Amino acid sequence: MVRENNTPSQQPVGAAGDPDRDSDGITAREEGATAPATPPQGTASAAAQGGADRGGAKQPRKLKTVRDMLLSMAVITVGALFFYVVQPTDTGQDPVRAVDYAVEASTASRAAPYELVVPEDLDEGWRATSVRYRQSSDHGALWRIGFMDPDNEYVALGQADGPARAFVHDFSQGAQDTGETVTVDGREWAVHAGSKYDALVSEEGDVTTVVTGTAGAAQLEAFAAALAPHPNQ
Repeated sequence: MVRENNTPSQQPVGAAGDPDRDSDGITAREEGATAPATPPQGTASAAAQGGADRGGAKQPRKLKTVRDMLLSMAVITVGALFFYVVQPTDTGQDPVRAVDYAVEASTASRAAPYELVVPEDLDEGWRATSVRYRQSSDHGALWRIGFMDPDNEYVALGQADGPARAFVHDFSQGAQDTGETVTVDGREWAVHAGSKYDALVSEEGDVTTVVTGTAGAAQLEAFAAALAPHPNQ
């Protein structure tokens, strides 16, 4: 008696039994899942083109930023120049910066080994511009004050207890003794003349007092007449 064999075939699935599975047991669907996907043709070139477009867009924006900055700087510069030109100038302002020598004179008068002199009751328009006392210098203890007179000429007072000749030469910028003298308020002064400064020189003991500057003889004598011992002495 012949019996139909309904038993499934034991033939290995793959070559013929399963059209979707190859001989290695990997289905075509599984192989497709693990294989890297191939991008559609033209995708990479499109992305690269997009990047280039974006880079090209950045360049005009950068140039525009630089241009705007330069234009802003130009506007600011023009505005500043305009303000400078139209700003009113006070031509009557005194360019000389005056100093107060009272405190320095008080300190120096207590330290100096000789009788310090200062100008008193000068006419209006005289301005002190510098003041200094040095206990030790090339000319000994040195006291000096610089002034501008009402005509903006320079006048300086100097005192020192070092060698007179060297001090007078340095302080008067090389003025030479003319051999003439002038008496101011009972005090005798030797007249010196130079290419830069003229000077009046008085020597008493070891102390030499010099009045010098660009001012004329009358102003130098007026300044010498105003000198008096500092009140602290």
